[in-house]
Amino acid sequence: MSVTITELSEPAPVLEPVPETEGKEEEQKPDAEPEQRRSMKRRISLADVEMYLRPFDWFGSLRAKIKHKKILSRLRPAKKQKKMGGMSDELRRALCSNSMTSMDMEFVPDLIGKSELLTDDIRKKLCKKIPPRVEGHPWSLIFSSSEHGFSLKSLYRKSSAYECPMLLFVQDTDEQIFGALCSTPIHMSEHYYGTGETFLFTFHEGFRTFAWSGENLYFVRGSPDGLEFGSGDGHYGLYLDGDLYRGRTQRCLTYNNDPLTGSTDFIVRAVELWALT
Repeated sequence: MSVTITELSEPAPVLEPVPETEGKEEEQKPDAEPEQRRSMKRRISLADVEMYLRPFDWFGSLRAKIKHKKILSRLRPAKKQKKMGGMSDELRRALCSNSMTSMDMEFVPDLIGKSELLTDDIRKKLCKKIPPRVEGHPWSLIFSSSEHGFSLKSLYRKSSAYECPMLLFVQDTDEQIFGALCSTPIHMSEHYYGTGETFLFTFHEGFRTFAWSGENLYFVRGSPDGLEFGSGDGHYGLYLDGDLYRGRTQRCLTYNNDPLTGSTDFIVRAVELWALT
């Protein structure tokens, strides 16, 4: 009896099926990063937009506030015009404007006090020469030799209560009227004071004014012994002594003026000082 020996061969390896998920995960991994980046880009872009929008929001709120204030200012009642001498500032500007001058309309300032020297013609002519800042202001009589006596100290005392330009009128025994405008109150001082608005005037041989020449700054100086307007080389444009009795007028450097009356030395007949309040 014969025995057949059959060679045993090694069993073939069994291949386990590969899960489909593993392959898919490997396939999805490369696409995961771009998706994350895209989400990050979206977040960054929104933040950038908010950052750019914030200034516009701030400007918008500021613009709204400004518009709100303008509306409130229009709704508020206008402030009342301050009156000076019974006349509003608007009316004063209108009366003294260039348009009215071109229409040959002459404005005469109101007088507070009774004058022995001033006429309407004098007031009209001087009104055109006074500083613009006091145009249309009433003239208040603060000193009169007929009422307060011939005393320069009394004149200083009366003018000390005012802070405004002043007009000094002098009449000599020849009945000539002349004087000066002082841009500041007249007072006693060791030094000269005033500004280039100060000038001399006269009605002798016609109305004339003499403005500051620019040669020096000797406008006005007051002392117990005398009151002088303009000086230079020992000459005075207008000088009055302490008793308001004698005076002198000469050509001086400050105003380069002619004598204000017929003679260099004169006797005072009347003096008036007006404040342009």
